[in-house]
Amino acid sequence: MKISPYFSQLKESYQSEIDDLRFDSEGKDVLNARLTDKRRLFKELLPMMDLAPEMVAATFHGCITVNDREQMQTFVLEGPGALAAWEVVSRSLTVRADQAHLIGLALTRDGGDEFLVTMACLQFLFDMPEESSASEMDDDLGMSDEDSDEPGDQEAGTDKAEDWLNEHGFDRRNTF
Repeated sequence: MKISPYFSQLKESYQSEIDDLRFDSEGKDVLNARLTDKRRLFKELLPMMDLAPEMVAATFHGCITVNDREQMQTFVLEGPGALAAWEVVSRSLTVRADQAHLIGLALTRDGGDEFLVTMACLQFLFDMPEESSASEMDDDLGMSDEDSDEPGDQEAGTDKAEDWLNEHGFDRRNTF
């Protein structure tokens, strides 16, 4: 399945966030307890939705059911500034009733609409079977399989990623 570079990057970050929440230092699965804490603190987490949407989106992990997978596949092709409105995306899914109030809280904030769309897309991608191959990810970045073995291609992909991050307010990585 094709996804935009925006969601390609966030998908990995979201997966890491869920993995980090899942186990405590003793190896016990504490995901549900940590998600309960995130939901309780959701209002305090909202200021992070622009800088680290994947961390805030984890609050909704397990609370979204996708009803129209085909439609959701079209939403993950876009990126910031071009995302569908929450009102449109929400027609393709169901939010667990006991967490619906969190949607209302997010919508009261500037950028809340875009955050909720990002969150829904991340939930959708997380629940998708791992169909995406490395070559599809390379295609999303404009690279072909023939190019991926060439020296310097990793640097070119890194440059593209760093350019994207820079355009969205993140500082370039220092290289020494």
